[in-house]
Amino acid sequence: GELPAAMNFWHYTARLSAAGMKELITMPQILAGLGIEDELPLVGWVFRERWAQVNPAAIAGFLRASTAAKALLRESDAAWEA
Repeated sequence: GELPAAMNFWHYTARLSAAGMKELITMPQILAGLGIEDELPLVGWVFRERWAQVNPAAIAGFLRASTAAKALLRESDAAWEA
């Protein structure tokens, strides 16, 4: 069968738990299972819709820079120490 599941930030997990949903695995358990001992940065970006509409080039540039930074972190252990 199918199992509906989602990975959420803690505050959404708390709301889902309050609504009767069951947490199957925690992020610390996932990281430990993957052998990741350090803290993992989880970051999201938020822009006001109107600002984004007026500044599409800035949004595109920001997202390109974010993608480049992620690529660097994938390829370079030293970048994590910088």
